[in-house]
Amino acid sequence: MSDESRSQPHASTKHVADRGVVESSQRTALQHPVVAFDDGGARQLGRWYWACVRRSTHGLVRTREHAAGVDLVLFGVLPLLRFGPGQREAADERVACAFPIVGGVLALASGGSLTVEQLGGPEPSLSITVSGYHARLARRRGRLYRHVQAPAHLAVSRQFLQQPGRTVQQ
Repeated sequence: MSDESRSQPHASTKHVADRGVVESSQRTALQHPVVAFDDGGARQLGRWYWACVRRSTHGLVRTREHAAGVDLVLFGVLPLLRFGPGQREAADERVACAFPIVGGVLALASGGSLTVEQLGGPEPSLSITVSGYHARLARRRGRLYRHVQAPAHLAVSRQFLQQPGRTVQQ
């Protein structure tokens, strides 16, 4: 990937409600859009993100893609999170792939989603948003969530946002 397509960190927000519901967003400015604003571009964003999860966890967390969605699996055995099929959206200046959260040991209940989105226009950007996620580790005091799960998600997100697309060029 050339230097001119690299992104620059822009903003990150996180909120955890008392009941363990997580809202998180990381966004970065882009020099120019990295995928087309069509269904193929939306599909590519989702694929890039899952490839980044595998790469940034050095294979400890793998993805299992199947007709019912995508599972994040620890050591090839323990389903950490389960996602439904990617729901793709494409318009003139926006392309996104949203994965509904349907279960896994880190989810207290199904609900919420993880969305990878690219915006165009004069200030193109790329973002990863988790909304409405019922995090098992965020309940009560949430120390495990704050010290393990949240930093792991942020590390994957930063790597993805810093060099979108690099994750599949190995």
